[in-house]
Amino acid sequence: MPSEKQIRDHLVAEIADVMGLALERVDSREPFAAFGIASVEAVHLVGKLESWLGLELDPTLLWDHPTIDALAKHLAGAATR
Repeated sequence: MPSEKQIRDHLVAEIADVMGLALERVDSREPFAAFGIASVEAVHLVGKLESWLGLELDPTLLWDHPTIDALAKHLAGAATR
């Protein structure tokens, strides 16, 4: 299972790719909304995370954990349960 850092790095890369941003413009402490992520992108990102992690995830995950840091911490913890 990926570490919290690996999950964070993966999320930064995914958001940069999906939103057409340079990696250095994606601050893991900023809310997802700051990157222009709307409902459609959020659900798509959760689906990609499910595939990558091999876990079933709640579609509202990005609202429950509104930053990359918070989401990476949550997912790393969920993976160890």
